[in-house]
Amino acid sequence: MTNYTQMFYHMGPVGMVVMAILVIFSIISWAIILSKWLLINSMLKNNNLFINLFWQTKDLALLINHPDKSPSLEVFKDGVMEYERQKNKGEKQETFLVIERALVRSARKQIKKADSLLAFLATIGSVSPFIGLFGTVVGIMSSFSKIAQAGNASLATVAPGIAEALLATAIGLFAAIPAVMAYNMLQTRLRLIKSDLDNFCLDLLAVLRFQK
Repeated sequence: MTNYTQMFYHMGPVGMVVMAILVIFSIISWAIILSKWLLINSMLKNNNLFINLFWQTKDLALLINHPDKSPSLEVFKDGVMEYERQKNKGEKQETFLVIERALVRSARKQIKKADSLLAFLATIGSVSPFIGLFGTVVGIMSSFSKIAQAGNASLATVAPGIAEALLATAIGLFAAIPAVMAYNMLQTRLRLIKSDLDNFCLDLLAVLRFQK
């Protein structure tokens, strides 16, 4: 019975390259998944904690030096800094339009930081099955070529080559399925952060309007 070690040993150069690419993609995929899962979960947790603290604190100046990092804290700092720069300039309506744009830019910056590398994760999930399928097609073509040369089409001759070829598809799916599942889960949690930041920007803008 042909084992996996023998499959790799007898695999052709194209198959080896395909396998190497898929293994590298799988390692990169898991590295991104773990790092982004920890980052986004931390951002979501800290975000909720700071927003709750924001509503419990009457003096906004006390929050500027808050030690914990969260997207909403960074947005808060950018908003307050812009408010301090703009509060004595021009009309109040124009001032708050500038502050609103500063809050939007800051929120987008935080989302962009969390969203980095997720597109590459989606790419791995999309292309890995096709790379594996390419390896399978090449492997099957090679197997039929060997059968033609040997002039023997018995199951014992055909099965090992077909098994080697199908292994590429299996590895491709192994790399793609976790990447796609993780991408969808991370995007869902990222949308929660974006929704919280959008609401926080509106709330902060409303609070700044009533500052003296």
